[in-house]
Amino acid sequence: MTRVRWDPRAAGFGLLLGALAAVLAVRHPLGSAGALTVIAAVGVAAFRWPLLALAAPVALLPVAGLAPWTGWLLVEEFDLLLLASMAGGWAALAMGRAGAPQPQRAPTRGWARWVLPLLLATWAVALWRGLGDAGGLSWGWWQGYRDPLNSVRLAKPLPAAILWWCLWRAMLRRDADGAHMALQRGAAMALALAGMVVVWERAAFPGLLNFSSDYRTTAMFWEMHVGGAALDGFLALALPLAAHHAWHARNRWESSVALAGLALAGYVALTTFSRIVYLAVPAGLAVMLLLHARAPSAGATTSRSFWAAAGAAVVLFAAGAAWLFPGSGHRGLLAWLGCWLVWVPLAAWAPALPRAGWAAGVAMGLPLAALAAGAAMLLPKGPYLVHAMSVAATVTLLWRLPQAGQDGHPRRPDAARTLPWVAAGAMCCASSALHVAWHWGGEPGLQRALLPIGSLAALLAVLAFSRREPSPIPLRWQGMLMAALLAVAGLVAVFSGGAYMGERMAGTRGDLDGRTQHWQRSLAMLRDDAAHWLGLGSGRYVEHYAMAAHDDRPGDYRLAQEPGNQYLVLAGGRHVQGWGEILRVSQRLAIPHGSLQVRLRVRAYAPTVLHVDVCRKHLLYDAGCQVGSLRVADTAGQWQSHAIVLKGAPLPTVGLPVPAVFSVGLESPGVSAQIDDVALVDSNGQDQLRNGHFEQGLARWLFSSDRHHMPWHAKNMAVHLWVEQGLLGLAAFGTAVLLALLRLGVGPGRGHPLAPALAGGIVGLLIVGSVDSLLDMPRVAWLVLVWCLVALDLRATSPSRPAVSPERSAARG
Repeated sequence: MTRVRWDPRAAGFGLLLGALAAVLAVRHPLGSAGALTVIAAVGVAAFRWPLLALAAPVALLPVAGLAPWTGWLLVEEFDLLLLASMAGGWAALAMGRAGAPQPQRAPTRGWARWVLPLLLATWAVALWRGLGDAGGLSWGWWQGYRDPLNSVRLAKPLPAAILWWCLWRAMLRRDADGAHMALQRGAAMALALAGMVVVWERAAFPGLLNFSSDYRTTAMFWEMHVGGAALDGFLALALPLAAHHAWHARNRWESSVALAGLALAGYVALTTFSRIVYLAVPAGLAVMLLLHARAPSAGATTSRSFWAAAGAAVVLFAAGAAWLFPGSGHRGLLAWLGCWLVWVPLAAWAPALPRAGWAAGVAMGLPLAALAAGAAMLLPKGPYLVHAMSVAATVTLLWRLPQAGQDGHPRRPDAARTLPWVAAGAMCCASSALHVAWHWGGEPGLQRALLPIGSLAALLAVLAFSRREPSPIPLRWQGMLMAALLAVAGLVAVFSGGAYMGERMAGTRGDLDGRTQHWQRSLAMLRDDAAHWLGLGSGRYVEHYAMAAHDDRPGDYRLAQEPGNQYLVLAGGRHVQGWGEILRVSQRLAIPHGSLQVRLRVRAYAPTVLHVDVCRKHLLYDAGCQVGSLRVADTAGQWQSHAIVLKGAPLPTVGLPVPAVFSVGLESPGVSAQIDDVALVDSNGQDQLRNGHFEQGLARWLFSSDRHHMPWHAKNMAVHLWVEQGLLGLAAFGTAVLLALLRLGVGPGRGHPLAPALAGGIVGLLIVGSVDSLLDMPRVAWLVLVWCLVALDLRATSPSRPAVSPERSAARG
């Protein structure tokens, strides 16, 4: 056994990171005790399982941002998570818990050694220019997007990514396979967590299958409080790597869990209603598949034949779904998907069953189908229940089928006993799907369903009487195909189930024209050579745009002080102040009961209209509000106390638990007001707000704008970099991305198993970045830089493993 030496440098580094995490946790707006407990648990877990230090920041990234509850902008929970994970990981290295470094596993320095100095140099210049442009460094926990520390906020991702990357390289020397698996599992877990949040969000607000409402998913990416594509960029980056993990999972159960997470991610992508996501995600997956296909491998010919069959299946499913949907809606579409869930694996097994076996299956299936139809007529929502039970029972039988013998061929005697029952179950699935279509759409629905379901049955019959060798499809192939069919079903539902997405697609040309004008206005802020080459400085886009856009200047807010008192200053934007355009400062709370009254003190130097509301809301879109307003005259510099009774129906408290959001803003453009001692009093006389006196700064308060987003983002990654870091910063970042793609596609990393997925993620990210900034959102920017740094170091140290064909995969079970 190799004796591991104590590493004092790693120990000191871990201690420093842990201390920094503790210092920040002490300042957490929701309480230091909870924050310290969580980071301690994370650090201990990372010390106990060192690879968790790599996986945890990626896995928890979608949920490690609580700004709507805390009001934190400069620092967020992800920063604490990263620091605690890195502290535990470096402590584990210092104590030898990650194993001894293996010289033969030492990663090469790769191309990162050439790129990192460029990135760091332009990063340092942008930070220096940003702080100088803002008037110098001044500390304040509650500074906003137009204040000096926004330069630090947007500069954080690069050193944070390098911090993770250094631990990644250290782990590669000890357990390269484990490090690679940690990254894959982190991406898969991140998508699953984001998916679970989105399922709650959609179920609680517009409805899981409501594709007509003007509601775009945001999950827990609070950075979208003033628009932006944080969720879009995250999906584009992570989906290819999660798909790779699902394909290469080490056992059936891990594969099942990964595929379920992938299905959730597909739902998330669909409910963004983002045209660029609908382009970026398929493009990224296509790049991944193309790079996989380029690798020479044993069994590649057979694999290609299966890919061709899968492609044909997707086309047939899409055609049937599009034909069936107008007659039987979402329920018919789900029934159609249920039939495919049964018939895909059955089609592969069909030649293994002799004609007598098929006759027995039909003989059993007819009375079972009749019995199921009778039960469906008697039960409430019977057709849906019977179809679900038929699919579940048949899938259970298929699960029990033997995968293959040692020679890779199916064990016919074992299959022959089960396949007649599977055939009978498939008949029940088909008949119950027709019943679903008739129940929902009447005779027109049934007539539309007959063609696709009858065609599928005919195709199965052809396969059953063919003389080809049966070839059972392993679970991972079935899962990937079903995930593709589920995505197609979602697209059909989105485009056929409501007018919202059709309207968005119809408005693409107008939106592109608007973005082009916005990019031109953004670049017009660069008024001298220094600005063109070096940029305006990190974090300075919002301030400069606000000062330059006289008619489109957004609202603002800030914390102000006078002797013995802190208060909130609100400024109305100069644009039209509609319901969705008001800049609100908000606080989350439990849904209050009874009549509500807002009490506050106001000071104004010009007449203005104050707006207050309490809404059932997640981040941007409300689902019912109680609203009030107050006309405030010039108070001549004196504080005045007011009470506003809110009007509107009480917020519903039934259904899934959802937060209420109290907001205050100005309806009058171009004026300001000062606000203090805000209270939301319910019918019991209880104040529902916290920190309404602003004694704790802006803790628990976060600003947002539902619809007015352009002034907050450059809406293009290249334009954003050009404005804030100049042409030199844009060239440095572009060089890093280009070299990363070259290394993955044609360079030393092309034979690495992760290369196709990383390349697909980066390509998808660039597509999203063509219409959004992305790098002005620290969590997303960190993930972008991590992907690039891993890619720049990736190297195929051994020959690529052969691509696994379905037959060989089945032989392994």
